[in-house]
Amino acid sequence: MNERIKKAYASAPKTWVWQLLAAFIVACLLAWSGTAVRVSSSTGNGLEVAGNILSGIFHPSAKLLLTLGTDGVPYLLLETFCIAFLGTIVGAVISLPLSFLSASNLVPRGVALVGRVLIAAIRAMNQQFRIPEGFSCIREEDLPQMAAWADAEANPTYPVPVIYDRAHFIRVIRRVMLPAKREEQTP
Repeated sequence: MNERIKKAYASAPKTWVWQLLAAFIVACLLAWSGTAVRVSSSTGNGLEVAGNILSGIFHPSAKLLLTLGTDGVPYLLLETFCIAFLGTIVGAVISLPLSFLSASNLVPRGVALVGRVLIAAIRAMNQQFRIPEGFSCIREEDLPQMAAWADAEANPTYPVPVIYDRAHFIRVIRRVMLPAKREEQTP
C-alpha cells in the first residue's frame, strides 16, 4: 500500500465508536418499526420472488406506468422531484438568514457569534459524516482539458448573463477542488 495512503489512514479520526452507536440506533429503529409490519404467510420462495422482480423489470405493467393515481410512476416521479426541489428551497431559506446572522458588520457581535457557531456546527457535521468540501480527483493538469470541454459545450446564443472564457472556467473549476489541492497548486 502506498505510504501516503497509510499515513492518511493513520491520521484519520477514529470515529468507530460513533459509527457503531449510529448503527445500533438505526438497528433499534428498524427493529421497532418492524413491529408494525404485518407479514402474511408467503407462498413463494426466494427464487420465485426474484423471478417476479426480473419479470417486472423486463415486462413493466402499463397500469403502473400510466396510472395518474398516487401509486403510479408519474406521481412518484413528481413526488421525487418535489422532494429535491423542497430540499433546495429549504436550504436556500435557511442559508440566507444564517448568512446575515453571521455577518458581524450587520448584526451585533453576539448575534454574529451565534450565527458563526451554527455554521461551524454544520461544517463539523459535514466532517463527521465525511462529506467532502470538494473533489479530490481533479488535478491541475486536467484543468485546461476540462475548460476546453466546457468551452466547447458553451452556447453564446443562449441567454446568459455572462459568457465565460477558458480562464474563467478554470477559476470556477478550482473552486470545487479540495482546499489542500488548491493551496498546493496555486502560486
